[in-house]
Amino acid sequence: MRLPANLDFSAAKPLFEGLMALRGQPLAVDAAEVERFGAPCAQVLLAAKAAWAADGVAFEISAPSPAFASAASIMGFDHNLERSGS
Repeated sequence: MRLPANLDFSAAKPLFEGLMALRGQPLAVDAAEVERFGAPCAQVLLAAKAAWAADGVAFEISAPSPAFASAASIMGFDHNLERSGS
């Protein structure tokens, strides 16, 4: 799954829906093109990571852009987006 450039408030619901459509299968979320990353989408990704972990399925954020990595670090959860699951 490739994340869009703009992960602001309006992107949270479509992101959630897209992730839930893929639940149950290993997932690498490509964050290479992210230019803006807000807290609502961060919450969606953290909840997805927890759901995948509960299912015992691999979930990872791959190729985080500098903007994604910086925003995750500023929000204090960059370490929570490491690979999880099998």
